[in-house]
Amino acid sequence: MRVVRGLVASGLFGAALVVAVLRTLHSKPPHDGALLPDDVAHDAFLETTDREADERREGAFRFQGSLWSQEDDFFAKETAFVKSWAGAHRVSVGAILFALDRGMREKWPTRPGVVITAKVVPCRPRLAYH
Repeated sequence: MRVVRGLVASGLFGAALVVAVLRTLHSKPPHDGALLPDDVAHDAFLETTDREADERREGAFRFQGSLWSQEDDFFAKETAFVKSWAGAHRVSVGAILFALDRGMREKWPTRPGVVITAKVVPCRPRLAYH
């Protein structure tokens, strides 16, 4: 009985390994970050910056009086959005972060009423995490 159980476990492990290898061989890698087309980079920049005011407002409400915690909350939300956007558009996360950086440095236009905060408060972590 012990031998049969071992053979079954080895067979299942082998099957899972074969499936993983086949999926890896047939998958397409995301586009290279340096090769992100300008129109896609601008779309990523606009969609990410459109969310900034609301996300900062939510962070300010959740962490009143702690600027560092507000920033931490904002960047956690921004990171989640960037990862989601990258997956949906099959581009690398680095490519989107590069587009955001490039957009801020080159002062790309945003939608009306959108203001980008291009500075970060000094790191003063809160004493207690809930």
